[in-house]
Amino acid sequence: MYAMTNAAGTSARTSLPMPRLAVAGARAAATEADPLERLCSTVKVERNRTIYFEGDEAAHYYRVRSGTVRLCKVTEDGRRQIAAFLTAGELFGWTDQDVYNYSAEAVTDVTVEKYSRARVEESVKASPSMGRRVLSLLSNQLASAQDHLLLLGRMTASERIATFLLDLVRRQRTAGNGGASIDLAMSRKDVADYLGLTVETVSRTMSALKRKGIIAFSEPEHVELKQNTTLARLAMAA
Repeated sequence: MYAMTNAAGTSARTSLPMPRLAVAGARAAATEADPLERLCSTVKVERNRTIYFEGDEAAHYYRVRSGTVRLCKVTEDGRRQIAAFLTAGELFGWTDQDVYNYSAEAVTDVTVEKYSRARVEESVKASPSMGRRVLSLLSNQLASAQDHLLLLGRMTASERIATFLLDLVRRQRTAGNGGASIDLAMSRKDVADYLGLTVETVSRTMSALKRKGIIAFSEPEHVELKQNTTLARLAMAA
């Protein structure tokens, strides 16, 4: 059974997706004057600590300022499914339910913006611009969640890995970091649980892409994309 310790040091159960990997509009919009900024407090969470658990009262909303957060759920038989990896500018915990449906965990050391749900809802009622801002961010992430369902339901292992790597590059460029190399914040186990594969399949598929000269590893967590066109063909094959 997959267990974690939350930021307060208590152990517990498993919480909400605003899924997928890429949310292009969210990060771009975050550079504009943002009405959400005045409502947040900043919280730092250490690597592999839990921000909230599935089933916790949904009293706060969150946005990633730096680092990587994963949203995950543990099934009754103990298997873990990761619904999303979230990076700077992306929202999580934004639900109309009373409790969180997924757990939110820090993949790396992270800084998150924490919002009182009551204050945000009051501000949205009082300010149409605030409501439009929140709706825009959440709409982008809903589209990302739909893409993730397609990835799990239609793609082969190679297609899933190719889509995953290209998406990381797109997100990196959106954040202002060019180049075709990626530092993977997440473990192979994380990647497997996100893509609906086994760790062995992830490792075997990445090794096959490396043998073909499509990607290269200077270190286990540093991936260089050598043939973007070939990866793009794989990602589009589904």
